Amino acid sequence: MLIGLIGTLAGALLGILIADNLAQLVHGLEHLLGTQFLDAKIYLMSDLPAYVEWPDVLRICAVALGLCTAATLYPAWRAAATQPAEALRHE
Repeated sequence: MLIGLIGTLAGALLGILIADNLAQLVHGLEHLLGTQFLDAKIYLMSDLPAYVEWPDVLRICAVALGLCTAATLYPAWRAAATQPAEALRHE
């Protein structure tokens, strides 16, 4: 659960950071590579719009934590059904 919580928080923070700075990242990458990703002559837009919608972020984090919790249930159930002496005998 703790690893899932840390991963969810780190992913949310990294995603928010990238979404807030996407225009600067794309322009820096274009300058570094010497190309233009969204040429206004070809596409109807020249920048990639990105914005954070907090209800979506919270919903995604809740689903991620729910999946992490669900992933811990089966191993915990199996471990609870195992007798400690029996598990140590086979090692």
